[in-house]
Amino acid sequence: MKNKTTAGLLAIFLGWLGVHKFYLDRTAQGILYIVFMWTLIPLIVSIIEGIIYLTMSEEAFNLKYNMPKIPFVYPGFGVGQQAINVNVNNGGGNLETHKSPTDKVPVSEQIQKLYKLKLEGVLTEDEFVEKKKKMLEAI
Repeated sequence: MKNKTTAGLLAIFLGWLGVHKFYLDRTAQGILYIVFMWTLIPLIVSIIEGIIYLTMSEEAFNLKYNMPKIPFVYPGFGVGQQAINVNVNNGGGNLETHKSPTDKVPVSEQIQKLYKLKLEGVLTEDEFVEKKKKMLEAI
């Protein structure tokens, strides 16, 4: 889990080398910092980024840099397909929307919700891993 203070200090003191980008798993950006370090632009940008990291809230930092990497699955290929909503007239003139039983929230959204619960302290790390594993096995 990445720490915002560490990222901020790395950006301020070693940012001209892109060290903070490598720390945050932004390898391509880190390489760009190394390639252009002779221009001093990475130095200026990294100091600004360091200040941004240090002033950013923990929650915002965690959402941006500590979210699990969930691969995108195109909805047309089975996983994450959405069911069609059906409007049914209940006889009283009001239309109600009913979702078919196969309509599920995509696994990626479920895992993100679990992760937020873990960040809020509702779930422990072990509970998060166990529930995530069950969700991924159900696919």
